[in-house]
Amino acid sequence: MIYPESQICEFIEKALLSEVYTTPKPGLVDKHDTGAHRDMDVSTFEKSTAAISPFLAKMYGAGVEFSENPENLCDEKLFAVIRKIGVDAEKAMFAATNGVNTHKGIIFTLGIICASLGFTLKRHKNLQNDFFDDSDELIDDFLDEVFLNAKKMTFETLEKDFALMASREPKTHGEKLFAKYGEKGIRGEAQKGFPIIYKVALPFYKKLLKVNPDENNRNIIALLHIVKNLSDTNVLSRSSPETLRWLQSECDSILGEKTVFAPEDIERVCKLNEECVQKNISPGGAADILAVTVFLAAVSGL
Repeated sequence: MIYPESQICEFIEKALLSEVYTTPKPGLVDKHDTGAHRDMDVSTFEKSTAAISPFLAKMYGAGVEFSENPENLCDEKLFAVIRKIGVDAEKAMFAATNGVNTHKGIIFTLGIICASLGFTLKRHKNLQNDFFDDSDELIDDFLDEVFLNAKKMTFETLEKDFALMASREPKTHGEKLFAKYGEKGIRGEAQKGFPIIYKVALPFYKKLLKVNPDENNRNIIALLHIVKNLSDTNVLSRSSPETLRWLQSECDSILGEKTVFAPEDIERVCKLNEECVQKNISPGGAADILAVTVFLAAVSGL
């Protein structure tokens, strides 16, 4: 039942590349253009993906190897272990991209999910290999546990992080947004067990899988659904709350109730991409959530 790290690494690579190859996307790097970015392209993401995937798989392995009682997830030990691995992952990323930050957010988000996945799978090691073939309800229950364990793993440490941020002058984009707007970003999502994934992105993606067989088309729709529901700090750091609301409204307008995009819908996404480039905004946080969603769908056998 427990996936080997090598297989998890394959799942990670496929998910990260599935996101970057999705075309077109608003303001993001894809196979057509570099969006609102001037220092990276698809090949940059390919190099970065190859560099960081083994480290993310190692975080999964750390979760499998964590032998403490489940309640001891709250004592910060596992999160401390994967944070150290995350530092090495960032170094590998910057080495592969010549200093370009392609995947710092995904290292944080997917790293936590991978560690929690490994820990949760270890607790269910006696289940049959066809566990994920049994029922949607069983899959949902298992993933609920993964998200709950992610919350337990991170809450106390991140609470201390926020207290420290509140006591000093902000340095990073995230710290400045926290000081200015009280925006906790992806760290706040982690503290809550990533509701943007388990309440928004993953249920919608599961719906799309049943009606839309085209991976690229499906990913575009899923991305727009995530953008319209996420307070993306990548957009906020480059613009303002008003611009974020504009982007969310545009995505909502294009999306409507659609689960399959026609050519005219794709054209509207292309037009939105041009406007995002002009406004210099890029919903990188939403792209990360899409990649994690694709990863979880694959791991769950969806």
